[in-house]
Amino acid sequence: MPPVEIVFFDVDGVLVSIKSSWNHLHRYFGVYESAKEAIRMFERGEITYYEWMVIDTSLWMKSKKRITRKDLEMAFRSVVVDSRFKEVIMKLKSEGKKIVLVSGGIDVLVERVAKEVGADECYCNRLVFDKDGYLVPGGFPIVPSGSKDVIIRKVLEKHGIPKDRSAFVGDSEWDKEAFREVGLPILYSVEYVEFQGFCQRALDPYDVYRIIKDYERDVIKCNTGV
Repeated sequence: MPPVEIVFFDVDGVLVSIKSSWNHLHRYFGVYESAKEAIRMFERGEITYYEWMVIDTSLWMKSKKRITRKDLEMAFRSVVVDSRFKEVIMKLKSEGKKIVLVSGGIDVLVERVAKEVGADECYCNRLVFDKDGYLVPGGFPIVPSGSKDVIIRKVLEKHGIPKDRSAFVGDSEWDKEAFREVGLPILYSVEYVEFQGFCQRALDPYDVYRIIKDYERDVIKCNTGV
């Protein structure tokens, strides 16, 4: 098997321990319970992803009317990148592999993570601030739910990298679409999951590296048509 040329990473639940940067802010601003109804509305198809973003960000502003980017950076201050992943990504980059983050999370956190791990590219949902630097309800849904596959296809096409030379590391069923678009779909989770579509399960960051190397040595073969 030729070497993997690009590795895509989810962020929430993978490079950082929190499962959702959105829920992290809901809890930070004390609106977690109120935000649950917006999730249910989206899942029922009653609102678009953008409308969901408007509701979520508006809820934060009920708690603190004037929110700056610095306020959100402070809210994420306790969220740190797993140092083991920094080490693994450094190894992957030293082998010439591109590192791309594709996350449904929030740019305030994801862009900081991208800088810390030295990612080559980063795709995430973006918040909007007015001319005075205050948060505006809504944002830009760059990676709405179920769209990571679209991002991955575009990135692979842009760099001329075939599917079988790519890997994606995700942690949940929200990554199902992304798993279908790469040669090596890796589920990063110690928990039992009911969905299918991943090739290997990684239990820690070093496991991710081992799986990639085994795939390159043809020790692991994946059915990428799932």
